[in-house]
Amino acid sequence: MEKTENYDETLARLNEQLNSIDVPKSPGEGALPSLAETSSSPAPAAGSKWSFTLNPIYIYGGVPITVLILFLIIQPAFLREEIKDEKGEKKTALNFKKVVIWTAVISTVIDVGIFAYFYQQKKAAATKAV
Repeated sequence: MEKTENYDETLARLNEQLNSIDVPKSPGEGALPSLAETSSSPAPAAGSKWSFTLNPIYIYGGVPITVLILFLIIQPAFLREEIKDEKGEKKTALNFKKVVIWTAVISTVIDVGIFAYFYQQKKAAATKAV
């Protein structure tokens, strides 16, 4: 049976190997680009147990799904319409055409707001770095 290293020993060994690599630091010497320059999403928090990067598809795609689910659960009055059943009684029912249209409208407004926020943050970080 082979002896296997535990996780901490392997991590320490790999960290030493990584630190021993000589990488040029100035941009003129062919330095490697930073994570911020190569990635459109923010870097994960160092040492975080739940470190992951947010892909823009999750940010912008999650909004319409969330709005749609909220509309289906809450069923606001502006999405309902009166209908008559076979007995002639009036009932209110959810109009799915309105649900789709209002989901698209509200999701677009929220997504534009999210985009504007991230654009402003990126612009502020760029001016701060200069």
